[in-house]
Amino acid sequence: MVCCADVHGEIEVGNLAESSFLELWEGPAMTRYRLWHILGQFEKMPACARCGGINFYRMTDEEIRSYLERIGRPELFARYLERMAGEVE
Repeated sequence: MVCCADVHGEIEVGNLAESSFLELWEGPAMTRYRLWHILGQFEKMPACARCGGINFYRMTDEEIRSYLERIGRPELFARYLERMAGEVE
């Protein structure tokens, strides 16, 4: 279970018998899921698209910027800011 809202276990990231928690948490599946959330592409994950808690768990802009830099995708920060500005209006 990636999220407490994933009560049916739809969102898979791997197998703890085959990988460590850290490997799964920072692995390609979780990275992809995080990027989809940062970019507002919730429809790519049906469990997230149906969730009533979209954007309930907020990270600061600095946390998002730092994460994107760490994974080598700093160019996505501007898109994130645009999306968040659109939600405020």
